[in-house]
Parts: sequence; structure tokens; C-alpha cells
Amino acid sequence: MNTHRSSYSAHSFSTDFKREAKRLDAQVDLFWNVESDFYSRIGIATAGSLVDLGSGTGRLLLRLKERFPGLAITGVEIDATLIDTAIRSFAKAGMDVPVFINASILNTPLPDAAFDVAVFRLVLEHLPEPLQVLREAARILKPGGRIVAIDNDFDFHLRTWPPMHELDDYYAAYCEAREKDGGHPRIGRQLPVLLRQAGFSDVTLEVLCAHSQNMGDALFLKSEGLGIPDQLVKSGFFNGKKFFSMKKKWSAMLRCPGHAIVRQLFYATGINTERQLVRQRDAMNGVPTVIESP
Repeated sequence: MNTHRSSYSAHSFSTDFKREAKRLDAQVDLFWNVESDFYSRIGIATAGSLVDLGSGTGRLLLRLKERFPGLAITGVEIDATLIDTAIRSFAKAGMDVPVFINASILNTPLPDAAFDVAVFRLVLEHLPEPLQVLREAARILKPGGRIVAIDNDFDFHLRTWPPMHELDDYYAAYCEAREKDGGHPRIGRQLPVLLRQAGFSDVTLEVLCAHSQNMGDALFLKSEGLGIPDQLVKSGFFNGKKFFSMKKKWSAMLRCPGHAIVRQLFYATGINTERQLVRQRDAMNGVPTVIESP
């Protein structure tokens, strides 16, 4: 996502693009066991079409197509390099390559009322104006279509046993850097409010967890990595000595018998309403909004 301002770019977020692409894949794989069940519970199996807005490496679409083979999938991503990565991933898996659209998710070339489901996964937290893209999602969703917004909240991010207090300094540095770039690293708790403000109804929120006792340590290591804290040190947001101490404590934690790593993500959903679509089209055509009684 990046001709429009964003606090994320795969080319600068970490110190190495290829390593960052692998981290993005691991971010999907880490939660897939619980997340795929979540998609089943909200009825994705009966949906005809789904668009992933900010589709990145295409890992989510690949997993969705494996789980729901009848689902017609589309990806929208502004970074052409990530689209190339996604296409190679589908080809490597021996699967038909879906439609990928190289465009901004703020103003897609997609038609009105085209999809049953729209997904934002770890996208809204990086945008200065998340409501704008939520309203764009409402435009391309069918009446009765479902939005799924998945994001972090870095006050409730990865934790360990034994506890690592150095993570507090790291997350504070991360939040400072993202907020300076216009991002919202604590957006998880705001998702239900934002969905309602964008006109969605029947809004719900769940918090899902990935735990090392279920997933093992390796995926946590891949999904976090050292590229981001290294970049924060280079950009002056994170103290190098604290980074070194954090790495030492992390290694010691992994050697501790009975250690645990847990991470949370926030999952919000809502339903697109016909009234919302009418209001959007009226606004586009210059028709004054009529305030209705509740």
C-alpha cells in the first residue's frame, strides 16, 4: 500500500524485503488454525466471492482457497512486488492464480456491490484514515455482504512466560514510530466503533490467540523476526542496548522449561446494509443526506 500515505511498506518496514515477505506469510500461518475456524463460523463457506484489500503476499488468499475451494477470490494490493510474490506462491502451490489488482485500497477500480465478503487483515492499523477504506469496502460489498477487519493492538501484543519486560520498551518504540507515520498500532480495540461509523450493522468482536503450546516456537520466531526492531534501532526509535538485552532475554526464555509465547489478534465483523449503499451513492451524486429517526 503506498502511493497514498501509510505507515507500512514491505521495502522499508524491515531491513530486508525477502525476510519481510516470509514474515508476512508467517503472520497468516501463525493464526490459521483458529482463524480458519473463525471464517467457517461466520459463513465464508457459503459465500460466493471474497476480496482481500491489502492482500500483500497473497498468503491469506492461498489459505482461504485451500479451505474453501469454491470461493472466488480477488486481491487488491498497491505494491506490485508483493503481487509478483503472491502470483509465484499460487503457481508454486499448483493452484490457479486469482485476480490481483494493482491499485490503492482507498479508491479501487472495482464495481459497486461486487463481493459477498471483504477482508482487511493487519491493514487498517497502518492507515491514517481507516474510515475511508472501510467506506470503500462498503461500496464494493453487496447488500448483506460481510466485512472482516483483523488487526493488532500493541498494548495486548505478544507476551511470554517467563515474562520479558523488555517487550514493553520495544512496543512503546514501535507505537511511537507507527504513530509518527500516521498509523494506529492500538486500533484493535477501536474496530467495532469504526465499523459502525462506516455504516455496518450487526457488528461483533472476537479476540483470538495463538499459543506456542499449540503452534510451537518456530512460527512465532518467523512472524516476529529481528528485522523490525533492527529497523527501529537504525531509525532512532529503539535503544540499541535495550535491543541487545531483549535478544538475550528472548534466547533465555526459549531455553526455559515450560516457557510459553502467546499473541492476540482482534477480529471484527459487520454486515453491509442497503441503506448504507443508498446513502453513499446519494453522497457521490450530491444528494443531501436525510437524517432519519431511529
